[in-house]
Amino acid sequence: MKTDYFSKEAMRKKMEEILEMARGNLQQSGYLMPVVILLKEDENNLNADLVQLDYRDETHKRATTTALKVKMAMDNVDGYIMITEAWMGVLEKGEVIRVRPSENPDRQEGICIAGATPLLSLSLTQVFHRAENGNGPKFEFEEETFAERTDSIFYPEHWKNKN
Repeated sequence: MKTDYFSKEAMRKKMEEILEMARGNLQQSGYLMPVVILLKEDENNLNADLVQLDYRDETHKRATTTALKVKMAMDNVDGYIMITEAWMGVLEKGEVIRVRPSENPDRQEGICIAGATPLLSLSLTQVFHRAENGNGPKFEFEEETFAERTDSIFYPEHWKNKN
């Protein structure tokens, strides 16, 4: 990779732009379609391929993840950004996850943006609340949270030799 498309700052900027668009889509349609944007640098141009994810149940999630990893390896992608709407659980520092967020009675809804390259794994999340009685704004958004993580959801085999 010759350009700066995949630095932490460049990826974070892309993720913040996508979060802004995701908020707009959520407010307009009431939900977000889970998608991944596959990124590849080709002759100093950044190419993006949008792939819709099938996350209707655990079986489809596993199949979609496997198929996407194969596609990423075959296309030799340099990075990805995943956009989903998900249940989130709030943990105190050092607290262990004991139940899936979707099963937690204190769960919250959030927009989750994950970005990764062979050297980076980043996340940008924003919890939101839906209006219960139709009064006021349809959605209220909390503060964004940006984090560097050490794991990548779709870590393809061809990345192992790049870092």
